[in-house]
Amino acid sequence: MNSINPGNTTTGLTETFYKVQAKSGDPEEGRKQIERVTLESWNGRAARPEEMGWPMVVLGSKICSYVSGQNLYIDYGVSSTWKLAALQGDAEGGSGHFING
Repeated sequence: MNSINPGNTTTGLTETFYKVQAKSGDPEEGRKQIERVTLESWNGRAARPEEMGWPMVVLGSKICSYVSGQNLYIDYGVSSTWKLAALQGDAEGGSGHFING
């Protein structure tokens, strides 16, 4: 079985997510916070759902029939900064989150 670990993706839940992120509950404030923390490293935008879907289609196809037990990060390379930050002793990581790994 394979899986994906998606980065910031615009979906029907995006506005709710932005509301929760803002202390005021204002989705615009939440959007700005998320963009400031994460989207600068994600090419300035969140992914579209199909940008998560197509890699899943490929992973489930005969093209990848010998690929098994893998987790594919689809996050515009953001996760690659986590290990680098950990190696450099930066517990905050590239985007403010530390991931053990």
